[in-house]
Amino acid sequence: MQAASLTTTGGGTTQLEGNIITTGTEGQSYGDKVLIGNNLTLNSNNANVNFEDTVDSQSSSTNTLGVDAGEGNIEATIIGGETALRGLELRANEIAIVGIGNSGTEGVSGNTQLTAEEINFTGATYNANQQTYTASHLINVNSIGLTSFTSSNDDISFEGNVNLAQNIKVDTDSGDDTDSGNGNIHFQTITGAGKNIELLAGMGNINLDGVVGSSENPVGNLTITSGNDVTAADITAASITQNSGTGITSFNGSVETSAGGINLTGNSFNLQGTINTTGGGLTIKNSGQLTLNSGADMNLEGAFVQQGTGTVSTGANIEITTENAAITFKGSGTVTQTEEITLNAGNGTISLKSWNAGNNPLNLVADEMDFLGGDNSVVGQNSLTLKPATPDLDIAIAGAEGTAALDLTTNDLNALANGFNQITIGHAQGTGAITIENSVEFKDPVTIQSPIASDATDEFGPIKGSITVEGNIQGSDDASIDLVAPRINLNADITTANKNITLGETDPLAAESANVLLGISEVSISTGLGSGDITFNANVNGVDDNKHGLQVQPGTGQVLFNGEYNWMQLITSQRLILPQPKEILISPVQQVISIAVTVRLQQLRV
Repeated sequence: MQAASLTTTGGGTTQLEGNIITTGTEGQSYGDKVLIGNNLTLNSNNANVNFEDTVDSQSSSTNTLGVDAGEGNIEATIIGGETALRGLELRANEIAIVGIGNSGTEGVSGNTQLTAEEINFTGATYNANQQTYTASHLINVNSIGLTSFTSSNDDISFEGNVNLAQNIKVDTDSGDDTDSGNGNIHFQTITGAGKNIELLAGMGNINLDGVVGSSENPVGNLTITSGNDVTAADITAASITQNSGTGITSFNGSVETSAGGINLTGNSFNLQGTINTTGGGLTIKNSGQLTLNSGADMNLEGAFVQQGTGTVSTGANIEITTENAAITFKGSGTVTQTEEITLNAGNGTISLKSWNAGNNPLNLVADEMDFLGGDNSVVGQNSLTLKPATPDLDIAIAGAEGTAALDLTTNDLNALANGFNQITIGHAQGTGAITIENSVEFKDPVTIQSPIASDATDEFGPIKGSITVEGNIQGSDDASIDLVAPRINLNADITTANKNITLGETDPLAAESANVLLGISEVSISTGLGSGDITFNANVNGVDDNKHGLQVQPGTGQVLFNGEYNWMQLITSQRLILPQPKEILISPVQQVISIAVTVRLQQLRV
């Protein structure tokens, strides 16, 4: 049929059996119900086409409808609400449609394709099989309440910029939440002024190719209820939740939440970009591989928690920072570090279970640390730094758990496997008191530091910015021992296996600003029978008159006093003991204090 225009009035039913072409500016207007009795096309030659009542197929799933309005617009109420079409294709400048099918029945059993400059979804339900919505300008979701797009195992694609005025749910999982469907979900960009998004793809894939939300116009809660592979670019949302996933979830851009955190559960995860959260943290439960790539720096207002049975791989120069909340890796799989990483929990706690740093620096910053994997569960061949976030926080080594200090218990230290090339404990600007409370063994070179003097002093110098040795320190294998502080209280012995021992300042020229105080009758410092120097970059004295002695055993190494020895005359000079004739070197001034020892000291008082 061809005419200038076509208009039907309300109150009845119009059954269309063939193609209709109109050539005038008034186009086509159907005021009553329309039944599609054949496969047909309506063409308005750039004029509007309006369906003011419902459109159904005369026989279920047998007939297709195509409408081409060119530069005109198409308006429709509900299509296939009672009897499904087999196919639907709409083309126009603008398309406005109230619904397809109903909540329990699909309105199109085959392909649904809408193409326009702008598409407006003004109703609550769009239930059809494969759905493709393409708009060169905008796809608007403008219904009063939740808008649902549902298919039975077929793809739903939004090819254009989606603007949400209401919450949206897209479900290709048979519409029954069984995770058995395999339809894919595809979006380009989405903005939403705080509107929620729920995606259910069952065994299908979810692709969010463009940005989801923005700092000016973030979406609400983004929930991925099910899916196989999930791929996303930049996301700005109130919160992000993934309840399940059988494939790989890849966040390839930056991720930001504005009112809550991120909670991900699934198989494998691949995080590529920065992650920032406000009002929450990040929890990942992975049964497969979690990969934190080089760009995945995190700044989280809440805690970071990794759990599950999967393994973890970290990328280059990753930094995970929380605002005084915990950082926890407690999954049963091993974390494999591929580049330098810094974990900063502020006043919170860092907990590691099984960690392999490889030949990469591992930097931990927190006011509490727990290594929960048992002996030798933290492995590495590069540097390990254990630093409190609070510079004046005390540190308790080989003591009890649960004190106000940063507690590094014997169990924590036993978790550090032999192999690190340097272990550093303490803040580079630390002013706290470090105490070695019980005997402890280090298998790798270790520096324990609290190098900045506190304002509070006594007759021996600063009270804090101190290290107190109450238990013996043993350095085995290649472990050297460096204690760096303006005040060191020695109440136990220090030994290494032919490796250096250094006490006091890092700079020998600053030795007279630090003090080593002997607090027991005799302190033994030994580097064994081979090489290994013993260096005092500090003054050395006892705390009680004539009650303290110092035994130094450098093997074939040297003993260097770069400060003043016995400056308060509280050490009996004949109790500076060496096992064999030995030069103690630092100054051209020479004095002999026993027949077995030639002493060269910066200053000596006897």
